[in-house]
Parts: sequence; C-alpha cells; structure tokens
Amino acid sequence: MSAVDDANLRLDAALSRLESALQTHLAAPDKASAAEAERARLEQEMTAVRGEFASLKETSAAVSQRLDAAIGKVKNMLAE
Repeated sequence: MSAVDDANLRLDAALSRLESALQTHLAAPDKASAAEAERARLEQEMTAVRGEFASLKETSAAVSQRLDAAIGKVKNMLAE
C-alpha cells in the first residue's frame, strides 16, 4: 500500500472518529453549551480534514497519471 493510500485511510478513520465524537457530545443534553462549542470545534476540524483529504486525492490522481506516463515511456524505450 502506498503512502497516499495510507494517508487516505488515516483521514477516513479520523473523519469517522470526529463524527462519532460529535454524535456523542450532541447526545448529552445537560452539557448543551459545552457540547455546542465542542460541536463547532469538531465541525471546523472535519472541514479541515476533508480539505486535506480532497487535496491528497488530487495529488494521488496527479501522481498516478505521471507514473502511468513514465511507465509508458519506459515501455517505449524498451521496445525500441
């Protein structure tokens, strides 16, 4: 598994943990104001993680295309 794949898996796991924590905090009505502040913080963190995930997906796609091109060039050179 590549480093990008590992990073994507870690980001997915982080998003799951954040969403779970958000649901747990929202379920406690006696801590409404603290939960609301925590929810806002978690939403900001989720937004940041999603942005990083999107960036990694774009980078992964670009790297994949460049690797495909490089492999094609090497195959052409070997065929000559």
